[in-house]
Amino acid sequence: MSNILQQIGGKSDETITFLMDLWLTKNEVDIYLAALSMWQTHASHLWNKTWIKRSTAQHVCKSLVEKKMMARIKKDSGYLVWAESPEKILRNLKTEEQEIKKKKQKAEYIVENLNAVINPNSSIPEIKYYHWIDWIKEILDDIILTWETIYWVLRITKNTNFEALKYTLDTYHQKRVEWNLKSYWIINENVETKEYVKYKNELNRIVMVVPEHEFLFKGSVHIYWNKVAFFSFEKNDLVWVIVQDDHIRDTQFTLFKMAWEFAKKYEFNSHNKTESL
Repeated sequence: MSNILQQIGGKSDETITFLMDLWLTKNEVDIYLAALSMWQTHASHLWNKTWIKRSTAQHVCKSLVEKKMMARIKKDSGYLVWAESPEKILRNLKTEEQEIKKKKQKAEYIVENLNAVINPNSSIPEIKYYHWIDWIKEILDDIILTWETIYWVLRITKNTNFEALKYTLDTYHQKRVEWNLKSYWIINENVETKEYVKYKNELNRIVMVVPEHEFLFKGSVHIYWNKVAFFSFEKNDLVWVIVQDDHIRDTQFTLFKMAWEFAKKYEFNSHNKTESL
């Protein structure tokens, strides 16, 4: 595959990783890239560029046709295949996006019907406890997948766990920005949080700052969907407790709104004084 990768350019590894992250296997990526550099050909001929067995190449081509990344026509006793234009990737993603929206609308309808069956007197809060970094990564992804506006009360210090913070910056925030999910923050003013405030616009978040010496946040709170996460990013106290309950969530959100309005009195928050929740 080295000759094909050279044709792609300096970001060949990034290209392969991206295609595999979408919906293709390694063999499918190799065959697709090889087919891009050729015109109509028999699937069995692609092994010369990929070193994939002929029988496997035929099977992979059939799979790529099903995934709308290749096309084929009947020719004599076999088929001729060719790669679809790379722009087809964008069209496929657009189709997937539309399907996800349809499923989300259907799910909202179904959930509404299911909620109507629940006995309101029998519902009790669901509480989950998490510890260590792998669980926290999973929780942050869960927060993103709710597709809701997110509300933070946050404190970052020199003792913040670096791995947790890096995942938050490099992965969690990037996903949130890509999916256009707005985020409201109330944070303590200190050296570490200045970087968060600096890039607030790029990361689609609205930030209120309160003096650490007056209102010290020893832990953090994350309000989303019908859940409230109480957590710490401290090195020796990397723990999350998530409470799923409408009443508890609504109460915490009311307290957040009160704190938001209170924070407007500080001059350094003047640019957000017209921002309402």
